[in-house]
Amino acid sequence: FSPEARAGYFGISQHTTRAELLRAVFEGLAYAIVDSLQGYPQGGELYLTGGGAASATWLQIIADCTGRTVVSSPFNELSARGAAILAARSVDALSRYPALEQTRYRPHPQAHSRYAALYPVYRLLREQMLPVWQARREALQRISQEQRI
Repeated sequence: FSPEARAGYFGISQHTTRAELLRAVFEGLAYAIVDSLQGYPQGGELYLTGGGAASATWLQIIADCTGRTVVSSPFNELSARGAAILAARSVDALSRYPALEQTRYRPHPQAHSRYAALYPVYRLLREQMLPVWQARREALQRISQEQRI
């Protein structure tokens, strides 16, 4: 992880469509999730909630990139829902927890193989960009200091 890291596009041409640019954003974020899972046991499901979890396309990309089943719920505020359920239980207003509606996104083997083959390229590009991001940060710091003078 590098706090200087910034998003960017790689491999675009004059034929790249807007839809492909949007998909590239989703793929970059999904690869960042793959990075965050390094060191954890393989397998198991990923449970995702919140605004981004409303995108079926993104959830499928995450499943395909990670090779794991992604589980989501139509409820955006699961923390608030959980707090309400616990409060209701504490005053005996709820005899059992209500079933949570879930959608599962299973990785497509062919898509997962493609993403797995491209993942080392993502890692190489990210590592090659580290000095560029650091130089950018240093330049912005110099500019900021000069403007204060």
